Amino acid sequence: MLSANRGRLESLLTGDLCSGWDERCAKTDFPRAQVLKLTHHGQKDGMPQSLVDACDPEIFVMCADADRTFNSACDAVCLRAREYLNARNRPTQIYTTGLLENAFGTQNDRIPCALRCCPGAAADAYFSEGSL
Repeated sequence: MLSANRGRLESLLTGDLCSGWDERCAKTDFPRAQVLKLTHHGQKDGMPQSLVDACDPEIFVMCADADRTFNSACDAVCLRAREYLNARNRPTQIYTTGLLENAFGTQNDRIPCALRCCPGAAADAYFSEGSL
């Protein structure tokens, strides 16, 4: 788990760990994060509710390829993330790293290679140097 702060933007990168979140999140110094990278590539066990509740994110990120191999970025997790954001009247910002092109398109034949997030604004993308 890595908590990163850039100005007012807090991000939490969780890795693959799926268990033990209830205990971790109960600690008083557990970080909140506007950007939450879900655990286990967004597979069905990759969105522990205690983690989501503790972070209270505005943006969900899942690291998965475009084919969503091994049911990564699974539909059930995407739906839960959408419902969480909708219940809080937040814009739907749910991204899968291998599908950034679907969310942001291309720019001068370059594909998006990373998200760029700023507090209070919609995420956008950095684009690769190479062409398609």
